[in-house]
This record gives sequence, structure tokens and C-alpha cells, in this order.
Amino acid sequence: MTAPEDAQPERHHRHQAMVIRIRNELIDAIRLEMSQMLSQAVKVVVERFSKNLRVMAEKLSLAASNRFLLETIIRDPAETAEAANTTNDNFVSRLRRLAGATI
Repeated sequence: MTAPEDAQPERHHRHQAMVIRIRNELIDAIRLEMSQMLSQAVKVVVERFSKNLRVMAEKLSLAASNRFLLETIIRDPAETAEAANTTNDNFVSRLRRLAGATI
């Protein structure tokens, strides 16, 4: 089925119109593929993040119910006076120790 003659581009523009159509279809195909790849990557990241968050929540609940373990995690024997000034760094290092703790 062909479009009526008056709806078609002029003869000297047909090649250009065809190239533009092919380019647009190629761009659409690449855009769809990239969208699918991004969707899969985001799904993997969300799954890993939620898994790590669940593990951390389990460890925190165990630590909260065990006073000795909680004191061990919070207390840092190598903590110096200058490290005490950087409370944010201490908090992060304590969280890392908790995440790496085997219970």
C-alpha cells in the first residue's frame, strides 16, 4: 500500500526522507535497548541495597538486644583524642564494623 502521489516527498527528496526514517527507527531501537538495560541495572542495585539493608537491620536488632555486643561495637580501643573530634567518621567506622561483624 503506497501513499497517494501528492503525500509523498518530491522525487529528489525521497532518498533523504528514507535516510531520516531509518535513522529515527535506529534511534528508537537503541533507546529501547538502553532503557531495558538501565531498568535491569536499577533492579539489581535495588535488590542488593535492600538485601544489605535487611542484613544490617538484623545485626542492629541483635546488637540492641545484647548489651555486651553493643558495648563492643560502640567502644573502639584504638580511638585517639583526635579521632574523637570526628564523630561522623567514628559513626561510619562503627557502622562498618557492625556490618562486617559475624554473629
